[in-house]
Amino acid sequence: MVPFVLFTDLDGTLLDHHTYTFEAARPALKLLKDQKIPLVLCTSKTRAETEGYRALLENRDPFIVEDGGALFIPQGYFPFPFQVTRETDGYQVIELGLPYGRLIEALEALKRESGMGLVGFSDLSAAEVAERCGLSFEEAVSAKAREYDEPFFVEGEDSEKDVPGFIDQVLTNLNRRALNVERLKVTRGGRFLHLTGGSDKGRAVAILVQLFRQKLGLFTTVALGDSANDQPMLEVADFPILVQKENGGYDPKIRLSKLIYAPGVGPEGWSAAILELFKRGEDE
Repeated sequence: MVPFVLFTDLDGTLLDHHTYTFEAARPALKLLKDQKIPLVLCTSKTRAETEGYRALLENRDPFIVEDGGALFIPQGYFPFPFQVTRETDGYQVIELGLPYGRLIEALEALKRESGMGLVGFSDLSAAEVAERCGLSFEEAVSAKAREYDEPFFVEGEDSEKDVPGFIDQVLTNLNRRALNVERLKVTRGGRFLHLTGGSDKGRAVAILVQLFRQKLGLFTTVALGDSANDQPMLEVADFPILVQKENGGYDPKIRLSKLIYAPGVGPEGWSAAILELFKRGEDE
């Protein structure tokens, strides 16, 4: 029997914030592989980006992209019928978000209504995305291949430094305006603000949990993240784990009664928390 199904964010969690590597997480990754624990990547990254990391991880499990915009499930992974939106490239796809074109239109409307200098990925060239995010040109092309989520920032301000109160004001302002458009929502990720069509990681994870229960029976859910857009995913997990950010602190916006604090930054904390959770299970 599989004791756990594990859901994880990528940037700043399984992946180092600066290098985008998961080397420090290898001890826990090996344990998961040895124990045949499903590892579901649940990220704001695009399908193209996520498939690249799945290849590096030799991962064959379902994955969730663009802040819960869609679930990609390998054909035949669940040996029973279930409702899907479409099938493509060997995947059964469940789409929860709005089409990307609608999000671009909505961001343009938010720019006009708010008077803020909002800059989305759609406004940037691949070269500009590469420079801003520390990616190669090819990786930036994959990052721009968006379908359900528009990352953006406020021109002239650095959301990573979080000028005191500024980002909170932006979120409040934009979400108030976004409510005027059906299903729109603004959340904060590790690097950018994100405009989505009302989808979130928690809703997508809940759907997959139900499918896994039909396949596996009883198991415990574990989720790991580091930023506010991970909170919906953490809320639906039996064991929600918050990973330290690069400054060694935890996102103060995430508050859950059963929250577990990983003892480390990014993939190092990710690995340590998982190893400790398995050790605790063995001791019990």
